[in-house]
Amino acid sequence: MAEDVRFARMADGREVAYRVMSQGDGPVVLHTGAATFPFEFLDADPMYDRFLRTLGRVGQLVLLDKPGTGASDPFDRDRDYLDQSVDAYLAVLDAVGAPAAWVVGSSTTRGFEAAQLATHHRSRLLGAALLNPREPASVTSIGPANFADRTEVGLAVVTPSRKDDPALRQWALRAKRMGTSGSDTHDFMQALLTAMRRRWAELEPIEGAPPVMLLRRRDASDIADQQWWNRIFPEAECVTIEGADHEINALDAGLIAEMMAGFITGTPIETPIERQLVAVLFTDLVDSTPAAAASGDALWRSTLDRYEAALQRTIQRHHGTVVKHTGDGALATFASGTQAIAAAVELRSATRDLGLKARTGIHLGEVEQRGDDIGGIAVHLAARVMGEAGPGDIVVSPGVTYTTLGGRYLFDDLGPRTLKGIEQPLNLFAVAPSQ
Repeated sequence: MAEDVRFARMADGREVAYRVMSQGDGPVVLHTGAATFPFEFLDADPMYDRFLRTLGRVGQLVLLDKPGTGASDPFDRDRDYLDQSVDAYLAVLDAVGAPAAWVVGSSTTRGFEAAQLATHHRSRLLGAALLNPREPASVTSIGPANFADRTEVGLAVVTPSRKDDPALRQWALRAKRMGTSGSDTHDFMQALLTAMRRRWAELEPIEGAPPVMLLRRRDASDIADQQWWNRIFPEAECVTIEGADHEINALDAGLIAEMMAGFITGTPIETPIERQLVAVLFTDLVDSTPAAAASGDALWRSTLDRYEAALQRTIQRHHGTVVKHTGDGALATFASGTQAIAAAVELRSATRDLGLKARTGIHLGEVEQRGDDIGGIAVHLAARVMGEAGPGDIVVSPGVTYTTLGGRYLFDDLGPRTLKGIEQPLNLFAVAPSQ
């Protein structure tokens, strides 16, 4: 993405970094990441990527780094920060040759910026779609030190629907580190909070403002927050959906983008279907380290090569797809539970013939396609199910047994098991050893 970064010059001579994400025929839509996150990292997260791709279908989506963050120049510490933020929007609009644009994003800051544009630069604001803006008193009471810790991101509070996603945590920590330094983050937040406190007292209802959507997740902000901003934008469309996530890139990021895009265009927009129901299979070798030590490197490598070849052949023979290899195992998908079990049974026999021990877990559920990879709760569940299997075992979740009723496979009831990250115990079953 670095080669796509461009720079617009603000009125004071400072430069603001931006990137044109899409070149549609519709209006220009401006978006900036939460807090200090630089735009170059946003689409590295699959949920944020979905949000941006869906929103990009509206027209010309432009991302920018706020003054003092990412690749933009440092902000002027002697000048009101919100004034600089608005100047950055105007500079980018001039750079892309657009007379006006929509502003979309999450957080109270976007609300203040939209209000500033609507009040002082109305001809340059087409409208705004704002997610979870808070009543300013609840935000400005937070000290800047709360934001400066670059070793923690608080997913349980910010994005609870994905709080156990290790990839999201790594993405957020890296984006936080690259956005600003620790001391600069403190100064940035101090300047922003000071500006918001000053503007909070000055904000008055904006009659005849451009169209505004106030979108709120029910458990992320209080109805009083939405009502406060509705007082500023009296003609705003207020929408409440279920959820507790504060930020955009939750599991419902695609829905958020669809709602914002539909508001902007006046026409419902649906994202292409990217989820499909499949049987997810995880398998790996058990006790491979002692076996490798006993065999020696050369013999062990030869055995592993034969195992991986058998794994590939078996999955393909049963019309499955190897998504990726996972060390001494693999993640694969099948169109049905019967195909997945058939592959697992054949693989168990082939593995034994090589003098190896393997375990397999199968779960039936919807997965999200992420390029050549897959993701979603179903993938995590399949991995947890495999974790309950012993050497030579093929363990499946209830959905697999339901969809194979009347088939040739029999199952032993293992009873309820508590799986990490799953609130309720899940009854598991083992494919009968005689199969």
